Amino acid sequence: GILAGGFLYIKLPPPMPTSGGFGDKQTSLRWNWSRFLRGIRCPRDLVDEMLRAHVAGNDVLHRSVDLRCYAGRYFPEYYTLPAQRCHISLLDACILTGDKDSVERLVALKAAQVLKFTGMDFVQLRSWILHPRSMHILQAAICSGVDVTGMRTLQDVAIFSGQRKFAALLHQHGVFATLNPQLGTMVFKIMWDRQGSARFFMDPRSLELASEFGVDLKFLRVIPRDALWRAFRRHRRNYMRAAWFHLELNSSWNRPMTLLEMAILCGQARLASRLESRGLDAGSMTSARLREGLHFKWGSTWMMPYRFNDGVEPLEIAKRIYQTARGKFHLVILQLAQWWQRAYNTQGCSSGTHSSSTTIIAQHVGVVEHIVSFALPLPPLPEFVSCNSQPYVLATASSNGEEASKPCSIDQESRIEPVMETEVAAVVDPVEAAAVAEE
Repeated sequence: GILAGGFLYIKLPPPMPTSGGFGDKQTSLRWNWSRFLRGIRCPRDLVDEMLRAHVAGNDVLHRSVDLRCYAGRYFPEYYTLPAQRCHISLLDACILTGDKDSVERLVALKAAQVLKFTGMDFVQLRSWILHPRSMHILQAAICSGVDVTGMRTLQDVAIFSGQRKFAALLHQHGVFATLNPQLGTMVFKIMWDRQGSARFFMDPRSLELASEFGVDLKFLRVIPRDALWRAFRRHRRNYMRAAWFHLELNSSWNRPMTLLEMAILCGQARLASRLESRGLDAGSMTSARLREGLHFKWGSTWMMPYRFNDGVEPLEIAKRIYQTARGKFHLVILQLAQWWQRAYNTQGCSSGTHSSSTTIIAQHVGVVEHIVSFALPLPPLPEFVSCNSQPYVLATASSNGEEASKPCSIDQESRIEPVMETEVAAVVDPVEAAAVAEE
């Protein structure tokens, strides 16, 4: 690199991109300048030399260098940048290097900090994920007193990149997520293998981190086309990024969807069950969307035989979610409305052995089914007709205190499957029951 000002090494800034979807010219200029700043290095020996010069009486701790004098020689566009983004001091160089120890020493000597940091200084240009040294730079910046409360977009990137420590540090210093509904497009990834197949999926770790830091997952909406574009950009191989321009997508990729819909269409059954248990819905799901899925084909100019999400069966996952949700509130409604009776059956009792059973007789079954339909996360599609006659799961507690799950159903005779008298139906939380009744 080039030694600038006697205390930092710089590399030449990258040329301006002519294409690639990085925004207008001014946005590309700012992104390239942030990339240029991340290339600055200030070794420890130079810091020690500057400190010795300070002891000798030279005022080097308040000196700054205008980087436009170096970058503008090759690319005059950088002269249009504001001065607060171009002047850099010894303390700023140590921050960009991520040297927290040197920063603490300079702060103790009241060194000047003149560079205005932005969220772009921590994020990679193409992949829109955090730079590998971002954690060290952030720790050094906070140590020097840099105001990070305005970098709300940086918190979004940290959460959906799965960087728990980085997000926790920002949250500790008052930086919260922006709660943009389109943030859901940032949780998707692409995984390739050498057998010619690929997976397009949501990262469960990022979703858990988003929920932990206060992001309402019900609020997020995903446009699959944008999510796929971000997933391609996050890939480290350039030829895989170029594959985006050879895709032919169907109409399903342009419609906003909830996270539950995307989990179903991506074939993530376990994640879909967890999202449904948290109250997410897929109310706009249609039969055509379940049949089409999220499939596409390559254009005639792309020769790589990659296949996406082979073997994914969104219809089976949707049926499972529908059946599970359908039987969730039957017992609650029956207990709240008291539309049930217990019938004892003592036939077959042997002498000295108590083996009688009970039968729960449900009343107003049609009304109960109608009430439950309002709480279903999926609309009653024709493909789900067979689920209405299948049993749902009723949690029971056996006499030895162990919890069990027993299949039960409300059939045409308005009866629930027999339960042994030694078993007790699961107790319903009154607070949760009242909330369900209110909904």
